[in-house]
Amino acid sequence: MDALTVPRAHALAGFLPPEAPLAMPVQSLDGAGHFAQPIASARPVFARRVFVFATALAMSVVAAYEMYLVLAVGGLTTLEAVILALFVILFAWIALSFASTLGGVSALVTRRATSLDIDPAAPLPAIWPKGAAVPTVKFGALSCG
Repeated sequence: MDALTVPRAHALAGFLPPEAPLAMPVQSLDGAGHFAQPIASARPVFARRVFVFATALAMSVVAAYEMYLVLAVGGLTTLEAVILALFVILFAWIALSFASTLGGVSALVTRRATSLDIDPAAPLPAIWPKGAAVPTVKFGALSCG
């Protein structure tokens, strides 16, 4: 019967951490803002991306061809074409994850992984413009009356 008489927020107070509201100053979203400079150089990053996408593409093409050979024994019907398309999309997604992992492991094994040159004693760099914070509504300013 307490569930009907005790307000819900009060009943859940024992299960939830205490409220910790943060200041939400009014900010202009039309300004350019300050963006952090990229930390890593573009050349190794581009090479890693080419490796990952080329490996995933090669694996997907081979898998699509092999699946096509399995499905097209007596000609490719519409249902088999849909199955092949879904297979290629899902396999490409998994191949991209595998290629990314393979690239990361090979960078760690060959010790070619470069650090981000972040001083552990210094504060972390800002990586996101402050104007795009969430939530975007100041709830205290809303009135229900």
